[in-house]
Amino acid sequence: MTSSNKNTEQFSPGDRMPGGTIYAGYSPNTGRPMHTTPAGAPTMKWRDAMKYASKLDAQGHHDWRVPARAELNVLFENRDKVR
Repeated sequence: MTSSNKNTEQFSPGDRMPGGTIYAGYSPNTGRPMHTTPAGAPTMKWRDAMKYASKLDAQGHHDWRVPARAELNVLFENRDKVR
């Protein structure tokens, strides 16, 4: 799951944010920073993941969503840092 947040220019993938999220890099789709939660969501099908993300309230954020394909690539590339 990803969430948008501003003011992360000084951070590197894997850095923990004050609100508890983990900075994951920039979205190639939106150009905005991406954040993830410290603990992963359970494995589920795509449609179920979209419902789960739309209702997720974690680390003080309510704007979670399932990442797009290009964003998944960024998360995969930074996987050793955002765990």
